[in-house]
Amino acid sequence: MAVVESIWQEIFLDYQNECLNNYFLEDVELLFEKMKICNQKYLFFFSLHPMTINNSKKIHSQLMMAQYVQKIKDMMLYSLNHDQKIRHQFFHDQYTKEKLIDSFFSHIISSLLHKEDHCELLIYILKNAIY
Repeated sequence: MAVVESIWQEIFLDYQNECLNNYFLEDVELLFEKMKICNQKYLFFFSLHPMTINNSKKIHSQLMMAQYVQKIKDMMLYSLNHDQKIRHQFFHDQYTKEKLIDSFFSHIISSLLHKEDHCELLIYILKNAIY
């Protein structure tokens, strides 16, 4: 379990250290690349690590993972809020910035599980929807 935590920490710290915080699309691409590198470096981390954790440690592991995921999402939200090119009127009560980030973070994980090498469709959708 310490290995899983250290990998999530590596993803978060790598993303945090290089995140631009002023152009959301570049930060999304950066996050995808950081997660893809870890998925390759640690042999399909996103598809295998949920199966390798035994039940007694599963709750702790899920809480730890949720903390890192939330930190990453918070950084994405910060980037989205500070991107001057965003059409902020795109967002409203039913479709919030947080929902957008949740949706696209899930898409990134799904792309990695399907062993995709890029996130071009995600970037295309974002570019045409919120810019």
